[in-house]
Amino acid sequence: MAEQRDVVIVGAGPVGFLVALGLARQGIDVTLLDAAEGIVNSPRAAIYFPTTLELLDRLGVIEDCLAIGYRCERLAMRYPEVGEVIAFDYQKGVLPGQKYPFNLHFGQHELAGVVSDHLQRLPHARVQWRHRVTGLAQDSAHVLLDVETPGGPRQIRARWVVGTDGARSTVRHLLGLPFEGFTWPERFVATNVEVDFRKLGYFDTNMVVDPVNWAVVARLGKGNLWRLTYGEDGRLDEATMEARIPEHYRAFIPETEPYRVVQAAPYRCHERCAPRFRVDRVLLAGDAAHACNPCGGLGLTTGVMDANALHQLLGAVIHGRADERVLDHYAEERRRIFLEITSPNAQHFKKQLSEPDPARRAEQRDIMRKAMDDPATAQMATVISQRIMGDPLPLGQAVRA
Repeated sequence: MAEQRDVVIVGAGPVGFLVALGLARQGIDVTLLDAAEGIVNSPRAAIYFPTTLELLDRLGVIEDCLAIGYRCERLAMRYPEVGEVIAFDYQKGVLPGQKYPFNLHFGQHELAGVVSDHLQRLPHARVQWRHRVTGLAQDSAHVLLDVETPGGPRQIRARWVVGTDGARSTVRHLLGLPFEGFTWPERFVATNVEVDFRKLGYFDTNMVVDPVNWAVVARLGKGNLWRLTYGEDGRLDEATMEARIPEHYRAFIPETEPYRVVQAAPYRCHERCAPRFRVDRVLLAGDAAHACNPCGGLGLTTGVMDANALHQLLGAVIHGRADERVLDHYAEERRRIFLEITSPNAQHFKKQLSEPDPARRAEQRDIMRKAMDDPATAQMATVISQRIMGDPLPLGQAVRA
């Protein structure tokens, strides 16, 4: 006989944990399944904008995040071909009512760990590792999942299922949904490295503009660990990419400066989106629904805001304060925001970093130089993240108090 659940979330990354916590805080029975043995620690998203921090605050996890994260207040655009650095101070662009006048830097696996700790204190939540979903069927009232577990195959029947299992989503595949869009030809190599970048003149966040050696360099947490992400020839195998790390590092770190590579992960980046984020009683969020390149830090930002909208609306439906049409609105609005805001901006940031035309690079450099003291420029990331959050009114207008 199948086990009965209210909500099953497939995929225990940050987005899955946030949806689960939001639902469990409403007293809803929620089960989180993942095929891995535990939270995956790999170099992925690491920058959280002020709007994201406000959402983490609402879920009661912000103090733990602030305790481990590094508060970044400045961004530098670096142009090595002319030796110019243009810096922006976030403090000059604080918006009225903005609670957190900084970005916070720490690994997404650390966010997942913080949220997991809070989730498992609640009586309505369970997290089950080494549980791989292999089948999915649904009727008008339930979703039936086939699950491979350490104890053998079993079935779980849930009122609702949420797929947050990443860009290679099993849930999306079982729904028969394509992942429309394109894959960038180069590979992105994300590395965590111990080195004193501050001594080398780097700011806490750096965008290195170069047609070949473009990169994002950002401090991680409160220690001396930094993220250095750069582009690599997509035709190479992973062993060759790993062997070439020191060669790439020479563009950013002098040969005389000691460093230690802690982690390195080459991965393909996409600009892709599912055609639907809801199929009856199954919903998608985060990278399972959409994926973009990491150059603007907008991928996980969008996923966190998916989670924020979804746990509120699904909770309202389960508690009888809204009808199911609000979930259609969730699906349509979050898809629109990704296609109209997230992905276009992420593509713009990537193309700006690796612009091949010298005249265009000079033009962009002039624009940045003139904008250096403009508060609107310092506000840009916060404004974009607010647009990604969307207008809560259309999403919540059918919710009854």
